[in-house]
Amino acid sequence: MNVPVKTTNLAGAVLHPVSEYQISKAKRNHRRLYPTCRLCECRASLWGRGLDVHHYVPVHVDRSLGADPGNLITLCRVCHWTVGHLYDWKDYNECVDATVINIRAIYHGVARSGKDAA
Repeated sequence: MNVPVKTTNLAGAVLHPVSEYQISKAKRNHRRLYPTCRLCECRASLWGRGLDVHHYVPVHVDRSLGADPGNLITLCRVCHWTVGHLYDWKDYNECVDATVINIRAIYHGVARSGKDAA
């Protein structure tokens, strides 16, 4: 027997199908599959940086994307703060992937030119 899924609460607000459990499970799986920071490539350690899973589109903006694997990126705590949230936890970088790619390209360009000069 198919039971209809309730999509609104008593006040008429739309309920989102993604639960906190689903979001935390997706973040755990993502961290397991991608165990390094996408920007600085560090790994989590007991004495160093911890790894966070950042949502490209934050859960408070679109909860339905909260558990979507395509909406997740692994960043260390420092990169999460600086690149993911632009030094303000209430803000977010809409172009975080492009920012990561550009910073990595600049870094690798500098690293290559430094090797050639030596």
